[in-house]
Amino acid sequence: MKSNLSYPGGRETLRKVMKKIGFRYASVDGRKFLMERSDVTSARCKFLKEMKALTSSDKTIVYLDETWINQNHTVSKCWVDSTSGKAEGVRVPTGKGGRWIILHAGTKNGFVPEAALIFQAKNVGDYHDQMNAETFEKWFQVQLLPNIPPSSVIVMDNASYHSRKKHKPPTGSNNKATIIEWLEKKGITVPEGLLKVELMELVTRHITAADTNYVIDNTASEHGHRVVRLPPYHCQYNLIELIWAQLKEARLLDEQQSSGVVNVERLQKKIHGALTPTPTMFLTFDRLTLPSSVKLAWLLRPVKPYVPTPKQ
Repeated sequence: MKSNLSYPGGRETLRKVMKKIGFRYASVDGRKFLMERSDVTSARCKFLKEMKALTSSDKTIVYLDETWINQNHTVSKCWVDSTSGKAEGVRVPTGKGGRWIILHAGTKNGFVPEAALIFQAKNVGDYHDQMNAETFEKWFQVQLLPNIPPSSVIVMDNASYHSRKKHKPPTGSNNKATIIEWLEKKGITVPEGLLKVELMELVTRHITAADTNYVIDNTASEHGHRVVRLPPYHCQYNLIELIWAQLKEARLLDEQQSSGVVNVERLQKKIHGALTPTPTMFLTFDRLTLPSSVKLAWLLRPVKPYVPTPKQ
């Protein structure tokens, strides 16, 4: 290591460093290793090449996504003064309050006008379970498509309600009646007495491109637009995620102006080539003497001066 990596320390120092960062000296289990799936890698490469070509054109790129917020959103733990004789800290509401789902879309010019859909949902489960294809497709046709420029490119993820197929082919998990019904709707004569595996062979032979196309993609194409789908597990490529973060920063700036804050910027790091927001914020003050803390929503957070290293 000293010759290859110019490591200046000794063996014991290295052992302490490795242990501190989470490593331990043990037998190697050759069956455990981390590897990215080849289909995910392929989808990412395809997406990046496609988006590179589209961003160099004059087409408008529209990013859409859903998010949620609880009316009484708070945290259950925070730093408190253990020496104080009275109760301190976050006053936690008795309940989370109503859950609100927000569906919106935006371009480089801002949010798409008249495209916001905000509704109250149930307070149980993942918010993705509160959406459905009917709600999304209605919003897509009524609120999004009429308000975006012609020949736009629409970027979205592969959530189930984004991916409904009009003539979804049956699978092996369907019963025989469902498989036969699908075949007969396509005008295919089904002989009596066929086994399920034989019915699935018929399905495979008669699947067409129209059967596997998404309803949303077809709707967009009929209106002169194009849908580009994010690769799996790569939500950081959906730029509206950064827009949500900027909205929170703008609200934070309004709240902190009385403390002398003139700019708020969130620290970002690169993940697979895309800038991804982190929880760390940079605050710029209009005074030399900084406050010891600032109030962020319901929490008092310490302020630490940051002096960047001068560039050579």
